[in-house]
Amino acid sequence: MSKRHKARLAAFHILFESNLRDISPIDILEKNGVGNISEAQYAHLLISGISSHNSQITSAIQSYAQDWEIDRMPKVDFTIAQIATFEILYSNKIPGVEVDGAVAISEALLLAEEFSTPTSVNFLNGVLGRILVVKEALI
Repeated sequence: MSKRHKARLAAFHILFESNLRDISPIDILEKNGVGNISEAQYAHLLISGISSHNSQITSAIQSYAQDWEIDRMPKVDFTIAQIATFEILYSNKIPGVEVDGAVAISEALLLAEEFSTPTSVNFLNGVLGRILVVKEALI
């Protein structure tokens, strides 16, 4: 498992708890930390970046999640989509962090395979693929 994958996994757990309990991921991060992982800095960056751009990320997901309202979307799928959407839209704005959009989607699909359903894998692939195609119009 790569260092970045471990960071995404740590961020996923914090963001999922945040989405489930409707509390700030920053508060959870400050209280619990991300554990002893080698890419803790990247996990922090994901969580703080998603928190900073939450409305734009949510809007992008909502725009391309055909026939799904955010409040009806499984929290697992939404959380995975948040991480990948942040990486697709904003990672290139952070020196030394840029993540290729295809890698962000691939990593999201790995998380979905582990934590969600086969249907969710296909759903996320479609939503994130569309966000990648139109990313310049979204930022």
